[in-house]
Amino acid sequence: MISETKLAFYPLASRVLAVAVIQYKEDKIFDWAVYIDSIPGHNHIIEAVKVSRYGAKQPVNMATTIFPYLPKDKYRD
Repeated sequence: MISETKLAFYPLASRVLAVAVIQYKEDKIFDWAVYIDSIPGHNHIIEAVKVSRYGAKQPVNMATTIFPYLPKDKYRD
């Protein structure tokens, strides 16, 4: 059972956002994935939710370049 999902985001440009969707199980990272999409650029916190739902999923090499602190072996296929 997944206990919690968190979002981390990184603006690639003022209107392009990369969002890591991180799922935790018992306070440890269970899996994660990165999605990228264009956004209006008004409020990245609100826009991150949209990107996490509708953005283009990135391959592991792109994801770990943007979020190097997340464990590569836990990336969601």
